[in-house]
Amino acid sequence: MKLLLIGATGLGGHQLLTQALEDPRVETVIAPSRRPLSTSHRKLVAPIVRFDDLPQEADWWKVDAAICTLGTTIGKAGSREAFREVDHDYPLAACLVAGRCGACPLTVGIFDNTCARSATGHALLKYQPCNRSHFIRCRSLT
Repeated sequence: MKLLLIGATGLGGHQLLTQALEDPRVETVIAPSRRPLSTSHRKLVAPIVRFDDLPQEADWWKVDAAICTLGTTIGKAGSREAFREVDHDYPLAACLVAGRCGACPLTVGIFDNTCARSATGHALLKYQPCNRSHFIRCRSLT
């Protein structure tokens, strides 16, 4: 299996990356990132990208499955606008490109279910890309 993992530098994404690299069923993990990953592995392809200008035609979008765990905190983002860009706009853009290239199933990860009660509505914001599933041609969107 060829797996696309978006958000591999975060806590949840890094855990998934480690598991995927150890899994014999996974032949390649493509982990586009804004900065270099701290992990290297023979199965890992880690292109550096700008999520506000994703390479639409890159061959590495053609995968069997995709997981998106991309996100930040309001503190790291510095503003609600920057937070929304990283937690909503970037995952949505990546999911749309991956979906157009046939990545199925497609999973958008939310790791902290307590955030729904937060002032920023973190979990609700993270869920919004999933609500756009009619734009993503995919058999399975989790």
